[in-house]
Amino acid sequence: MEETLQNPLLGFGQPAVIRRAPRLRWLLFVCVGVLGLSALVGAGSLIVRSEWFLRSRIDPKLESLGAKLHGELTYERVSPVGLTGVMLEGVHFEPDQDLDLASPFSIERLIVYPDLAAMLTGDLQPHALELHDVHAEFWLDGGATGRGHWPWLERVVDEWSASPPSARRGGGGSGGKSPLPEIRVFGGQVEVKSPEGTMPHMGMSVDSLVVRMVDDQLELDGAINVDGLGYALLSGDASRQAKRAGVVVELADAPDLLSLAPQRDLIREVVGENSRLELGGVAVQWPPAIIVQQVRLTDTHIGVPGQDTAFIEQVGAGEIALRFKDQKALIEVSDFDASVRVEWMDRFGTSIPLKLPLFTVVADFEERRIGAGFQLDTGESGKLDFAAALDLTSLDLAVQFAADHFDAGRMLSFIPYTGPVDITRGRLDGHASMRYPLREKLVEVDAFLNISELDISVPWISELPMTDVDLTFDVKTLLDLDQRQLSIRDGMMSLGELMFSISGLVRQTGDGRNVYIEASVAGEDLVADDALSSLPKGFAPALEGYELAGNFSVAMRLKLDTRHPEEMELEHELDLSNLRVLVHGPRADIPLLATEDFAIRVRTATDETVISPRDVDWTPFYRVPKYFPMSLITAEDARFFSHNGFDARAIHSSIIANLSAHRIVRGGSTISQQVVKNLFLSQKKTVARKVQEAFLTWQLENHLEKQRIIELYMNLAHWGPNIYGIKEAAFYYFRKRPSRLTIEESLFLASILPSPVRFGRHYAEGFIREDRLTKMKNGLFALYRKGFMDSKGYEAHLHNLNRANVSDEPRPSLPESGTPATTPEPEIEADEKTAEL
Repeated sequence: MEETLQNPLLGFGQPAVIRRAPRLRWLLFVCVGVLGLSALVGAGSLIVRSEWFLRSRIDPKLESLGAKLHGELTYERVSPVGLTGVMLEGVHFEPDQDLDLASPFSIERLIVYPDLAAMLTGDLQPHALELHDVHAEFWLDGGATGRGHWPWLERVVDEWSASPPSARRGGGGSGGKSPLPEIRVFGGQVEVKSPEGTMPHMGMSVDSLVVRMVDDQLELDGAINVDGLGYALLSGDASRQAKRAGVVVELADAPDLLSLAPQRDLIREVVGENSRLELGGVAVQWPPAIIVQQVRLTDTHIGVPGQDTAFIEQVGAGEIALRFKDQKALIEVSDFDASVRVEWMDRFGTSIPLKLPLFTVVADFEERRIGAGFQLDTGESGKLDFAAALDLTSLDLAVQFAADHFDAGRMLSFIPYTGPVDITRGRLDGHASMRYPLREKLVEVDAFLNISELDISVPWISELPMTDVDLTFDVKTLLDLDQRQLSIRDGMMSLGELMFSISGLVRQTGDGRNVYIEASVAGEDLVADDALSSLPKGFAPALEGYELAGNFSVAMRLKLDTRHPEEMELEHELDLSNLRVLVHGPRADIPLLATEDFAIRVRTATDETVISPRDVDWTPFYRVPKYFPMSLITAEDARFFSHNGFDARAIHSSIIANLSAHRIVRGGSTISQQVVKNLFLSQKKTVARKVQEAFLTWQLENHLEKQRIIELYMNLAHWGPNIYGIKEAAFYYFRKRPSRLTIEESLFLASILPSPVRFGRHYAEGFIREDRLTKMKNGLFALYRKGFMDSKGYEAHLHNLNRANVSDEPRPSLPESGTPATTPEPEIEADEKTAEL
């Protein structure tokens, strides 16, 4: 049928023809096609979602996969999910070996989202997998073989390793490469068990886990909860093209690994109840590497319980990495930070601080060598290099050390000195090497080290802190472990510009508690002008202002076996013939002591006092009986008139006596040395005091007469609680002036000088110790030999001493407790020597 219509656009009278019949036919065809296609899709969906069809596609795949795993994969039910999803419920795996063990794994629900086209052609190729409530269990021991799941796992791995790469990929029917589906895990539990108790039980629950392929790189993300370690984030990646892979477990809370150890109670007994080993995370990588992150050990003892050799306050590292490549193993420790207190440092009240940005250990299995090293490059603070290597074939250990203006700071303070040490500044330069062939038991050390700009406080060396110390050592040493002997060959030591040659040996003898020593120290033609400037600031304050000219030499040789100290050989030479003093310092102006114009402020045990010939308490030499100075000399310094300020025989004897007694029982100072000490120095026993004392004693003997030295001594000497000088002593003990002292009284005052507070108190209490009486009798005999009395007088005085009759005057009264007279005795040397008969 045709119909004519008027179209205004075409003009009046022009018809437009529209044919409606073909249009309706096409509409009918489209409707029929859509209905047919819907019916076809519906029929296909019914077929694909049918249990028969799903089993026909899934069962062969599970059977093939189960065979590869050497077991059987089964499921309870299968049902469709959504349009194309397939859900397997009750998936279970059972190994084909009779292991008498629990199933390695099971899945409550496994949802597969396959590619529909591939599925219709007979291949179940999923593009996504969902695993709900996975349970995996691996036994380390137990079962029929006693080895748990290991036999089954070894069989699977061996067969997989022997198969070609194409078979490992598990591709489709064409054998081509199959794309990896995205795998999502929702909930699950993984357990590693040891029924026989050979290993601790380990468990892990999975909150969520996603594995996907992105640009030819496999990525892993998830959240897990590890038994004992807590919540953790899991991440990783793998790239076939880059040939690398890695998994990182980052723990939310740093757990204490010691509390998880199977023998934790025994470990706690050794390392302490408060010890903790914390871990922040673990990473496993390929090429093979294991990385431990944020590890820290705190409050840990090292050593025998009850006899700790060290205490770890904290030791930590940002990362500890173990890597393997080409027959080599590499351990890298980064951001290492430690604080350790060693047993002999308990008196310091502090610990060893150590920080290293990178520490490396290398093991070469092919060459059979192990090496370790670190480097500190701190810019303005200098550079420090350390390296060590051990040849496992020859058992040869080599160590090298180098420093370039390295700011050692407080690290130097932990050298085991015999007292507390505090170092606030110090620069280290030089190098050292050590070779130790373990089979030969010989350790060789060659070192050239300079320590400069050193600010240090060592109380047994100097009472005051020392600054700007400059020390250099150039030594070659050999330690013989078989002979237990350390020797130094052709050594050199310098203090500032003063250079000394050193050599010697130390050998343990007997059971190791005694030593044999040979030592030699010598300095030749030392420039006098360099001597005082080379001393550290604070070391010799009494010598400040002195100016010297010329040169001097010094040498000392010692042979000593501590088992036989009486056989000690000590030789020393001091050549000062070319040494001149140009200017005397204001703190110790020795020539001024020869005049009547000096006034020196002297520190006593509790106060300060002024010593001056113009003082009312000063007693001139001519105001005491002649036998009184001689009583002092026979008691304190028998060779006073024959030596030049130093008594070599007394020094030698005091060393032997102290070594024999294993403590200080006798001093070797002369009266001249004691005058210098009491006038200008402190009572502290330090190396610095002895050096200053020696120099000033030399000056004292050069500028003062012996009579003047004795006069100074008797006005300085400490004779009791807050009693200084002979005038106070004569009045306190005998209520008289020094000029009226008897021989017995003079001998008594001389006998108590080594410990006047103690011996003076004994006298006030009414008795005199037998050793004091013996000392007085020896002094009396010396006076008799020198003509101060005849034999009849000697017998009379000896009779008085035998009766302990020192004086006819009443004994002094004991001071009340808390009064100045009870002040503790100052620390002085035991300068007691037997009179030369």
